[in-house]
Amino acid sequence: MENYTILTFEEADRIRQLQKLQIKYQVPENYAIVYETMEQQILLFPAKGSKVVLFNDERVMNEVIYQTGIPIESDHFFVRHKTFILSWEVNSHQALSSLSTKIQFDLSQPLRFEDIDLLSTKLTLLLKGMDKEAIFETYYLSFAAVLGKVIIDNVEHAEWKLFQYYDINPYFEPDVVINGKKTHIFDTIGDDMARNKVRFANSLNRIGIKYG
Repeated sequence: MENYTILTFEEADRIRQLQKLQIKYQVPENYAIVYETMEQQILLFPAKGSKVVLFNDERVMNEVIYQTGIPIESDHFFVRHKTFILSWEVNSHQALSSLSTKIQFDLSQPLRFEDIDLLSTKLTLLLKGMDKEAIFETYYLSFAAVLGKVIIDNVEHAEWKLFQYYDINPYFEPDVVINGKKTHIFDTIGDDMARNKVRFANSLNRIGIKYG
């Protein structure tokens, strides 16, 4: 027998209103709201989504949150691509290899700052005619890998690291750090990609990297 039950928001809200429950606390890692019922069960309302979890008790809830994960699917990009990201070093190299063939440019060689305008043009051409969802599903990870390689090949003390964040459940996001400082590389390319563009010069400026 499971130690929890998945409820719709309406079912959980009915319990909350009938028992006139007050917020017990908020989970700091993912901002979920916790209520304790009269039967000492725990209602967990995630910050996002339309499902709620009813746990047998608080011990079970803590085990699920911090070990197995809340049993609710998330549509967060980095949650969906968790398997790829957890093997980022291997998979990003494979993505670069595949991209090299598409744009006829060897991305395994050291990439120079002088290459970024040509790379931006070639990568932008791949986005022609694609909608926003398809762009991010197909190229978000690989384009970030390209920009990351440009930075690492030219900036001292730059390297990839994985950082843990929380949506409904924990997820991991790769980022290039320079002297321990995050560059937020996915944020820097995301705005342009949403407009069917790649502008690595703009991305480097946003990160604060001067070149040329």
